[in-house]
Amino acid sequence: MTIRTRLIIAVVLALLLAVGGITSALVTRGNVSRSSLRNSLARHVVSDLLALNILRADYQLNRSEQTRVQWEKQQNGLSALLDRVRTLYPKNDQVVARLWAANAQRLNLFEELVANFHAMSAGAVSPTGGSDAETTIVGKLLVLAQSTKDESDALAAQSQAELTNAQNLSAILTIVFIALLGLVVLLMTLLVSRTVLYPLRELEQGADAVAGGDLDYRIDIERDDEMGRAADAFDDMTASLAVSTEELERHRDSLEELVENRTEELQRANDELDAYAHAVSHDLKTPLAAATLANAMLKDVAQEGDVDALRQEVTENAASIERNLARAHEFVTGLLKVAEAGQKPVKVTAVQISGLVSELLEERKASTAAAGVTLEIDDDLGTILADRTQIYQVFANLINNSIRHNDSPEPVTLVSYLGEEGGFHRYKVCDNGSGIPDEDLGKLFRPFFRGSRTSDTGIGLSIVDKIVRAYGGWIKVYNDNGVCFEFAIPDWNND
Repeated sequence: MTIRTRLIIAVVLALLLAVGGITSALVTRGNVSRSSLRNSLARHVVSDLLALNILRADYQLNRSEQTRVQWEKQQNGLSALLDRVRTLYPKNDQVVARLWAANAQRLNLFEELVANFHAMSAGAVSPTGGSDAETTIVGKLLVLAQSTKDESDALAAQSQAELTNAQNLSAILTIVFIALLGLVVLLMTLLVSRTVLYPLRELEQGADAVAGGDLDYRIDIERDDEMGRAADAFDDMTASLAVSTEELERHRDSLEELVENRTEELQRANDELDAYAHAVSHDLKTPLAAATLANAMLKDVAQEGDVDALRQEVTENAASIERNLARAHEFVTGLLKVAEAGQKPVKVTAVQISGLVSELLEERKASTAAAGVTLEIDDDLGTILADRTQIYQVFANLINNSIRHNDSPEPVTLVSYLGEEGGFHRYKVCDNGSGIPDEDLGKLFRPFFRGSRTSDTGIGLSIVDKIVRAYGGWIKVYNDNGVCFEFAIPDWNND
């Protein structure tokens, strides 16, 4: 059973106990209130009966009409009071029934007493007969008053007993409810302490031990709940940490070697940056110096008076300035392309290489026909997950290089797909020219390197190399009845 289930059961039990206690308290309170009301009404019945007896005696002595009216008013109040009493007691309560019957009898006897007095006053009966009748009626009223008083006292005693019992029951239920609530709170405290606090303390001690370097520490909590699973996970974690630590110790030497390799790579990168700086400095100085010289010559020519000579010199020097500035611009643009080539892809899609190669060959259709190059392209060149612009640059530079620098009388450019191997897509772009001198093979991918076969800026192949390496691939060049560029490039993975 999980900790959550245990806590839910404990909370539900506590809520049920609380609801039961509140319900019992409300019921007991109702009983106490009802018993208290009964007791109050019974006491009022007793007091009203005493008041009626006093008024009846006063009327018997004084024969006052005002006293009679007061007696009837008091009698009506007693009747209303008994009617309320009758609603608070069971219908078969004999005491209430007798009080109600005595109430009607009392009213009849008092009316007979009043009628007898009026008869005596009118002379309808003799004084002796009227006095005897009055004595009889008064005797009955006295007997009735005594019995009614006894019944009222009994009713009051009964109500007081019920009130006392209800109050005692309320006190007992309150004590029981408080005791049960305290027991439930105690049980919940023990439950939380045993199921949550104790395991948390064990986990805390384990964390402190592991933080102190004790990777052999294990937590002994054998339970099928969240804490048990947490303890198992902790033990698995410490075991994994111990294994990882051992592996780190074993691979310390290889890590040092890796650091050395990374240092060498950084050094190569710095050397490459130095090469960039020297190449740009050298290649930009030449066209800028030529443009400066041409500009100076323009100033000198402007001092001469021969208009035809001036026009000829201006035209030639302006053309020189234009050529050299264009050359400088070409170097700067090439430098930017080299810098951008090693960046991560911007928009990665599934690039169909056959369609891409067909597109770039269609764009170079005129130059290809002018060079008389025969193209041999595999029908299926595969699909690469990559940035289409970068892959386009790779194939465009390699195919352009093969077409422009092939010195064979019957030039042929071959583009082949060697298939997929180890997650890498392998390609080969070859020509059938005279090849590249061996001393230049290792320098072709350097930025701004111009071998014996070209007078370009020397950035095309360096762009290809940077893009392929940015994807985690590789590229190599060799002579095989011409120049062959073979490279492998994987699908782009953000990780």
